[in-house]
Amino acid sequence: MSRSATITWDQYKEICDRPDVLSRWLVQQTAAVCDQGLAERLNAVIESRPLEKPPDHKGGSLLDMFRTEFSIEDVVAITRNVSQANKEGVLTTGPVNRSYSGILKAWQEYERMLTE
Repeated sequence: MSRSATITWDQYKEICDRPDVLSRWLVQQTAAVCDQGLAERLNAVIESRPLEKPPDHKGGSLLDMFRTEFSIEDVVAITRNVSQANKEGVLTTGPVNRSYSGILKAWQEYERMLTE
């Protein structure tokens, strides 16, 4: 969106509902369980500019959202790494420690988007 236009909540939600639009937190947690090459590609995403947020968005930088363009090969490899972390009982880091099951579902949805 141009600087003169402001993104609305409806527009923001529509964009963020796409499987290839990921939060900073999800990308960081994913990079933590991937091999170095994948982790570098994931970290490059969060070094880019996040999507514009609606003016009254209350979330901090962990809720920044990024449009991504991973290949099917990368997404399959990422899904495999996240699945392994989930099976091993690895927990996310941050204020609340959770299993990787939700992150796994997000990557599986991304994979489905690329294969359908």
